[in-house]
Amino acid sequence: MRKSFKFLLFLALAAGAVYCYRYLKQTYFSHAPGPRESARLLMENVGVTDREVIRSLFLVENRKTGRRGTGLLASRGFILTDVGIAAGARPGDLIVYSTTGRKIRLDGFEVEPDIGVVVLRPSVALKGGMDLDGPSGTVPGQKVYTWGFPRGELPPSPLFCAGAVAGYRTVTTAGGVSTTRLVLSGPFTMGNAGGPLFRSEDYKLIGFVVTQRVPLDPFIARALKALRTAPPGATVDMEDESGRLETIGAGELSSEVFERLAADQAGVEAEAVPIGLLKQRLADMR
Repeated sequence: MRKSFKFLLFLALAAGAVYCYRYLKQTYFSHAPGPRESARLLMENVGVTDREVIRSLFLVENRKTGRRGTGLLASRGFILTDVGIAAGARPGDLIVYSTTGRKIRLDGFEVEPDIGVVVLRPSVALKGGMDLDGPSGTVPGQKVYTWGFPRGELPPSPLFCAGAVAGYRTVTTAGGVSTTRLVLSGPFTMGNAGGPLFRSEDYKLIGFVVTQRVPLDPFIARALKALRTAPPGATVDMEDESGRLETIGAGELSSEVFERLAADQAGVEAEAVPIGLLKQRLADMR
């Protein structure tokens, strides 16, 4: 009898604990949305077309430089991002996150310098992705928009960014290859790089957002060069990306710090690789 009573008492206490947990969760915690809740609300309040786009987006982080940007999953299974996000990265430096915070491992990546795009190869097959199809023509003044991760929060919640096509720019790479890009006006940041660009009027995919740093003021560039080439003096010990200590000259360190600050203050210019050119360059990839 006592054993039965104890068992029933245990069940009652367990049921009460579960009830209290659910009550507290619903009453005190359900109204404090975090990044995951923000992503859920976003998916509930956008159209079907935008939901498909958002499911194809990933946050790309370069652990070596600290830069974060957008990655676009193509229907062929690879993820595209901007070459500026991956600059200086080695295998293992790039990390990809889904909108739920899931970390996606990569088998490697390939740089396509002619179009300013990096192709990331996930180690697992990812479902969905966007077909890189769309109209080939656009004109200055055309209203456009993108989804991306300008803030780089984790877990990532995509944000909408709208602007217009300001004109065209011909870019010549170090290899001598010239391509024409769409110049964009609007509040685009480095974090938007790697996102798909759509025409606002009909939601058609027309390009792939890339960014480049605005050139530094010539005086600042000369000052940074002088700091970097100054005679060696005091040295400091600081941790590298892996946490190991390295010794570096104070002049070189101050130059690098000022260079990064100056680059951030100068901002970025947003452009877009036309979707036809992107599709053409990726056609032969396996």
